[in-house]
Amino acid sequence: MEETVKIASGKCKSDRTLDRGIYNSGLAKIISANDEAAIWKKKQQHRWIPAVKGQIVYGIYPVLEALKAHRREVHKLYYKPNLMWMDSINRREHLESILSIANSDGITSKELEGICIDAEPLQFLVINNCTKSDFQGPIVFFDNVLVKDTFNIGAIVRSCAFFGIKAVVMAQDAGPKAITPAMSRASAGTVEWLPMYKVTNPERFLQEAKSQGYVVIGTFDESSLAKQEQQNVVPVEELKSITRNKKFILVLGNEHKGISNAISHQCQYVTFIRNPSRTSIVNSLNVSAATAILLHYLQM
Repeated sequence: MEETVKIASGKCKSDRTLDRGIYNSGLAKIISANDEAAIWKKKQQHRWIPAVKGQIVYGIYPVLEALKAHRREVHKLYYKPNLMWMDSINRREHLESILSIANSDGITSKELEGICIDAEPLQFLVINNCTKSDFQGPIVFFDNVLVKDTFNIGAIVRSCAFFGIKAVVMAQDAGPKAITPAMSRASAGTVEWLPMYKVTNPERFLQEAKSQGYVVIGTFDESSLAKQEQQNVVPVEELKSITRNKKFILVLGNEHKGISNAISHQCQYVTFIRNPSRTSIVNSLNVSAATAILLHYLQM
């Protein structure tokens, strides 16, 4: 323990013991493990790290939904055996389902900390237009999506799945290039099965959708709405009156630029969520929180 004490007290000025700086986060792990530095270092050298063929999808729900959806080629399942003894009955049942599906699909499994799969990336479906065969119900359309919006996209897709939205659409040249593990995690695995499309011409897509009976609804915050000078403004509480017995497309913008002018001109109605507090400190909602509220009013 002599080396550990020296490191902890700052008396060890050389990083020879750890082959790294003395302020590395490994120091806390050495102390908590009650190990000598040399022993701890040797343990790290023998840690097993899997060779990944595709990408790692992690978490019980993303893994379960990925296996059920059969949209990815799954190379291997990794899991922690004592997850079977978790207090949560639901999570234990989910793990049993995961192992059962993996076994029936011939997927090799290996014990590991936590649970994840090594699988091929999940891609967006690319389409050129809006056809009746592809879309049979309400749609959420993302405009001005940023590459870094993966968490918001995942959270929105989760709300879409909860409220019965049939598809999510965005422009081909916007947002992330593929459906990422972080999106799957944020969506509780719903991106694994809810259809997600990229369209080559967003304006034409919305025009075709309207010709097929869709109602296109744009979303703004109150301050942005005043600048837009839009006609057919419908408060969120009255949305159901314009979508009754009709299919709808809810158009969402990003949190910085909102909806582009080109897409805004395709919207037949626009809506907003009132700010009851009237405070200037917080004058808008996170886009995923706003989406959940809007879909609640549209689908209730």
